Amino acid sequence: AKDCRLESMSLGNLGNSAGYIRQDYASAREYYEKDFAISHERGELSAECVSLGNLGWVAGMQGDFEAARSYQERALLLSREIANLYMETYILINLSAVTGLINEVQTSSAHAQHALHLSRQTGDRSAEAWSLLYLGYASLLPGDLQPAEDAFRRSIAIREELGQPGMRMESLAGLIQVLLLKSDD
Repeated sequence: AKDCRLESMSLGNLGNSAGYIRQDYASAREYYEKDFAISHERGELSAECVSLGNLGWVAGMQGDFEAARSYQERALLLSREIANLYMETYILINLSAVTGLINEVQTSSAHAQHALHLSRQTGDRSAEAWSLLYLGYASLLPGDLQPAEDAFRRSIAIREELGQPGMRMESLAGLIQVLLLKSDD
C-alpha cells in the first residue's frame, strides 16, 4: 500500500506481539528498530518516542541494560520536547526500573519520585502505582525497609482500588521481601 505510517504501526504491533505474547525479544527488537527508523525518517516525534520506549523495554528484557537506559533517556528527551506528560511519566518509571537493576539507587529513586509527582499531577492512578512499585524497590536496594514497605503497600492499595488484582503481584512480592528482611532483624 506504500503507506509508511501504516507500516510503522504494523511493525510496532508485530513487536508487541513478539515481545509481550511470545517473549521473542530478538524479533520484537528487530520490529521496533524498523518501526523507529520509519518514524524517524518521517519526523513523527510522538511515534519515535513510543518506538524508543519499546526499544528500551525490549533491550531491558534481553538484559542489555546499557542499551535500555540509552533508549529510555532518548525517549525521555523526546517526551519532554513534545510535552507529553503521559509518555514522560511511563518513561521515568522504566528508567527507575533499569537504573535500579544496575544498582544506581539515587537515580532510580529520583526517577520514581519524579514519575510519582507527574502521575499525581495528571491523576494517572495506574502510573502512580507503578511509580510506587519502583520507589519501593529503589528504597529496598540500600536496605531502607520502612519506606520500601510503605511504597509497596500504597501501590497494592491503588491496584485494589482500581480493581487490578493481577497488577498488584509485583508490589506484593516486594512487600513480602521487605517483611522477610524485617523478620531477620
